[in-house]
Amino acid sequence: MLGDLIDSIGKNFERLLRWVYPGALFLVLLYASKPNFFKNLTSVDNAIGIWGLVVGGLVAGVIVYLLQGYVVSYIINVAFMLLRWDVRQRLQCDHGERETESKKQPVSCVRWMLPLFDGMAAGTRERWSISDTQKLGNHLTYAWATYKAVLITGWLTIIFFGINESGSVFSSATAWAVLPPAILLLLGGLFTYLILSRIPVKNP
Repeated sequence: MLGDLIDSIGKNFERLLRWVYPGALFLVLLYASKPNFFKNLTSVDNAIGIWGLVVGGLVAGVIVYLLQGYVVSYIINVAFMLLRWDVRQRLQCDHGERETESKKQPVSCVRWMLPLFDGMAAGTRERWSISDTQKLGNHLTYAWATYKAVLITGWLTIIFFGINESGSVFSSATAWAVLPPAILLLLGGLFTYLILSRIPVKNP
């Protein structure tokens, strides 16, 4: 029963990361970069009102999430696919025959990282039970949602910082106070991708 409760909490938290967090983040960053526009939307004289803003934030969150999933993640996937980093590359075939060992390996510029990230991937699989596909699948679902949330936070912060208006929170902050943390979040998201993409979902 306790295990079912933990799984339920994990699934709900994962849904929050996917669908609620981007919208909430969008509204927070909108207020931090364009407070006058934000206040006009929430004023009593405006037909939108507070509930309209909430709905708008949820819609914006869905759009942000879709941009992350179908644009940002796609660019990352293609880049690392060309580098033959994804562990699924070793299952691809060339003209109906299995690829040679040299073709399975990532290109030389990223090959030096393999021992580190393969070790992390192996540790993750063992921790979440290689023999229990459901446990590993639940962990990966949550981990990929976290990866997307981290990347969204990074690039959305950079965008709103770039369009801030005078008198906003972002306008009073220096670039060194905002951009380095956002860039670190982007790098952290890529680091997470490097690990997750080396985890075979099925046993070899």
